[in-house]
Amino acid sequence: MVQGCEYFKAGDIDGELGGEFAHPGILHTADDLERIKGYVNGNDYPPMGSYVALRSQKTASSMYQMQGPFEYIARDGENSHTKIPSMEDSNAAYQNALLWAITGDSTHAEKAVEIINAYSETLKGITGTNDNALIASLQGFTFVNAAEILRYTYPAWKRTDIERAESMFRDIFYRDLMDSFFNRPAYTNGNWGTAATKALMAFGIFLEDTEMFQQAVDFFYSEGEDNGSLANYIINETGQSQESGRDQPHVMFGIGSLAEACEVGYHQGLDMYGALDNRLLKGYEYTAKYNLGHEVPYVQWSDVTGKYSNWSEISPDGRGQFRAVFEIAYNHYVNRKGMEMPWTQQVLEETRPELAPFHNDNPGFGTLLFYLGETNQDAPALGAWDYQFATDGDSEGWTTVQNGSSFTVVDGRLKVDMTNVGAAEEPVYRADIRVNSVILDPTKYPIWAIQFSKPGNSRLTLDTNRGSYASRGTVLEGTGDMDVYYWDLTTKFTQLTTFDYMQLKIADMTTGDPSYEVEWIKTFPSVEALEAYIAE
Repeated sequence: MVQGCEYFKAGDIDGELGGEFAHPGILHTADDLERIKGYVNGNDYPPMGSYVALRSQKTASSMYQMQGPFEYIARDGENSHTKIPSMEDSNAAYQNALLWAITGDSTHAEKAVEIINAYSETLKGITGTNDNALIASLQGFTFVNAAEILRYTYPAWKRTDIERAESMFRDIFYRDLMDSFFNRPAYTNGNWGTAATKALMAFGIFLEDTEMFQQAVDFFYSEGEDNGSLANYIINETGQSQESGRDQPHVMFGIGSLAEACEVGYHQGLDMYGALDNRLLKGYEYTAKYNLGHEVPYVQWSDVTGKYSNWSEISPDGRGQFRAVFEIAYNHYVNRKGMEMPWTQQVLEETRPELAPFHNDNPGFGTLLFYLGETNQDAPALGAWDYQFATDGDSEGWTTVQNGSSFTVVDGRLKVDMTNVGAAEEPVYRADIRVNSVILDPTKYPIWAIQFSKPGNSRLTLDTNRGSYASRGTVLEGTGDMDVYYWDLTTKFTQLTTFDYMQLKIADMTTGDPSYEVEWIKTFPSVEALEAYIAE
């Protein structure tokens, strides 16, 4: 990798515990943790929205049942069964460490220590046929953030256990990241490099290893070497990503990881956010604008590997499915630096508070962890949905799922064109609508309802990442040319719950016009309240 880029002056640090690295100093400093604690103690919104979502996670419970530890972890191959369990265990360690720092409840610290100790005692390596670098980066980054918080806030974590955790990070996660990524010629899409960057920086800080940290910073600033450096991932001044032609979720993962690397650097005195004339800001704005439904310029790009150069147009796959990665960059550029990010601001107006991450790709809960704006004590009605599609072009976070389906918002309606997922001679039409990262509270708003023009003989299923409502819903006569369909959420969930997504499947249509319109999507405290709303 690139040598000699002394953006971080390694000579200023002696590499020993107690040197010049700031601790805790990966994603969260001591001041950050105090700020977050202040939000919670003050019942301050909007950060409290993310806090409520964090507390609702099974992985944030001090009663979480660890699924590992495992001797070997992998994303594919013979140990692929460890992929999700080790992700969730790493999230549990990190989230419990956070909640210890926020609440002072030592049972959370004990849970986080239990998980890290178990893995450091048991883990022997990372196996697999291809994705080793991702598991080393993502599980490694999540675990080491937990360890960094505990090391500097929880004196009961024994020194011998800390040293064993150090060995795990150096001898397993770092070693495998070097073997599977940094010591190989470029061979992946850029999100791998962005994840590897943040992980290597984090390992360097926890291990007091300035050379390790420096190598990650050098990689971030490098050109022509890998798709995951800043210059090669956000390829030009428009903000286009190397993966914009692939799909939108990978882009959000990638820019989120770059922002996390920059945040780590910021805590160690580096202005990586400002690199290449604030190139990361431009990447966020480009991605936000396109995913809000607007057109952006696109050029076909010849990537470093030569394997990913055939995307001739920007990809609509996952368009509008916003991940919880926007708050971290917005709060640096806008609230710290006074710059403008109008498209990112619109995303946050639709998605705030940021909720759980996708697996452990990013930390999630950004409105708690990174928010630096104004707060108040006006608690929003969490779980109260009111999508009215009142502004032309603004789908309020809703998008269609199937390739070939499309949507627009005109005249106060979400208008959807379905796509044929069957044979040309026997068409079967489908177009699901979906919204990501949402909260539902069946204790207060148990009725989920939609007024729309159900197309033909289509079949309805209300689906979430936590389970499905397979019935077609209960039908009520709506207004105009539309009916209302509703589902009782309490048949599956009985407490405030966060969801990665909620999706209304509108499928299997063989007769009728392959299009439909949505007037509104809302939640209600009762069926009677829904009926009263319809009658207004």
